[in-house]
Amino acid sequence: MFNPRSSRALCALACTVALAAFAGCGGDDDETSAGSDTTEQTTTDESTGGGDGGEYTQAFRAAGEDFRDAAQAAATKVAGANDMAERSKALEGLKGVVIDAADEFETLDPPAEAQADHDKLVSQFRGVADQVDAVKNALESGDQAAAQSAAQKLQGSQTEITETLTSIESKVQE
Repeated sequence: MFNPRSSRALCALACTVALAAFAGCGGDDDETSAGSDTTEQTTTDESTGGGDGGEYTQAFRAAGEDFRDAAQAAATKVAGANDMAERSKALEGLKGVVIDAADEFETLDPPAEAQADHDKLVSQFRGVADQVDAVKNALESGDQAAAQSAAQKLQGSQTEITETLTSIESKVQE
């Protein structure tokens, strides 16, 4: 059964997790508004790290801003959904935003000292996409226990992503 009150809370939580990851990740730095063009200029096919710390930081922040903007738009759609069909579609959109962010981060070439954390962040984003899907499925089925479990997992992911971001930032200080 569709319960608008509990589903809105879970959707808000999913969106909060998505947005919170980049709330403090250089988002208010006026010098980092270059957008995805910067990201494309600094990507390589290497997966062993060793990229330039300054270029990585700029590309990382640009990718984070791209994600934050897309997640905010997706969150608006989730919050504005009038029924379960619209909410499901909006959550699917949010899931796509998270997957796109993971894909964009995966293309970056971090310096060697940040490689492990960078890879962990990409994996965490992919996990959040799965968790958003779990929220959507629980809401569609009306399973409140599953919805609560999915919400708890999202809360845990938010903490883990914040810790990973902090670790990355400490390793690539300009």
